[in-house]
Amino acid sequence: MAHGPHVPRAMEVYQGKLIAYSLGNFMGYRTLSSKAQLGYSLVLEVDINPRGDFVSGKILPVHLNSKGIPYPDKYGRSIKLIKQLTKKDFPKTILEIDGEGNMTMKKEES
Repeated sequence: MAHGPHVPRAMEVYQGKLIAYSLGNFMGYRTLSSKAQLGYSLVLEVDINPRGDFVSGKILPVHLNSKGIPYPDKYGRSIKLIKQLTKKDFPKTILEIDGEGNMTMKKEES
């Protein structure tokens, strides 16, 4: 049996691999609460190389309505939450997330 926090959490790149600690609930028709952050969700698109290393990605924000049905979220609530938590939990991360949900790795400074 697996357990999760039911809300989106931070992401990081560790040894080249993307770790998404939680994507939240995607659907919970009348079974799960969708109040506040419990209603934040997403579809995560990720590009990886042949070794499975993270190349880029995109967070497509979704919000669960009061019945637990997912809809595209024009307010980008999950993007804002994940961006905030990633900066807080991994202040030295090489993962960058912009306001549109585009995910890239910081370029090395020369």
